[in-house]
Amino acid sequence: MNLIHYREVMLHANHWSTLFQKKFTIKGHESLTKDKKTGWLVDLNKIRNNADHEYSVSKEEHDYVAAIHDWLVLDDSEAIEKLQAEATEDEKTVDTPANKSYK
Repeated sequence: MNLIHYREVMLHANHWSTLFQKKFTIKGHESLTKDKKTGWLVDLNKIRNNADHEYSVSKEEHDYVAAIHDWLVLDDSEAIEKLQAEATEDEKTVDTPANKSYK
C-alpha cells in the first residue's frame, strides 16, 4: 500500500466519520468536506513521490512535512495551523506540489 491508499481507506464508506475524522482533521478545517479535510494527504503523497524521484524537497515542502509530523506524531498542531492560516490570509495555498490545495 502506498501513502495515497491510506486516504482511500479513510474515505471509504463511513470509515471517515466513525474512525478517522477526529484525529486527521486539521484544527480550523472542521467545516470543510472530507475530501478537503484529507487534502493534506494528497499534498504529502506528491511530496513523497517527488522526493522519491528527485531525491530532494524544497524548504517549503520540508516545513510542510515537518508540520504534518509534529501534528500527527507529537500532537502539536501549531505549525500546521500556522501554515494553513498564512495560506488563508494570503488567499493562496500552502506551497506544496499538490497544486496548493488548502485555502
